[in-house]
Amino acid sequence: MRMMRFDDEGFEAFFRVLVERGEEPPAGVEETVAQIIADVRRRGDDALCELTRKFDRLDLSTTPMEVGAEEIDQALAAVDAESLDVLRLANDRIAAFHAKQKEQTWLSFDEE
Repeated sequence: MRMMRFDDEGFEAFFRVLVERGEEPPAGVEETVAQIIADVRRRGDDALCELTRKFDRLDLSTTPMEVGAEEIDQALAAVDAESLDVLRLANDRIAAFHAKQKEQTWLSFDEE
């Protein structure tokens, strides 16, 4: 199986071909993804660091995982207003898109 990192030359074209093929994933892929998600939910950052080392060959354990408020404020101050507006619009659109994907049901699991 060919493996590519997101920063490899030609990754975007390679990924575009994969997406445009419209094929079903190979057998076992969905189960593997479900196991990865369960592991991240259970072990959090430890699992993310381990998986990043495995798949991307990048050691995140030497990098702080949490971004502090001061660093966020500095980053926001460095972005021009137009770019910030575009990012906020993209965020709103992504959130709205995924909100529509949530399963709708008439069942209620409230405590009442």
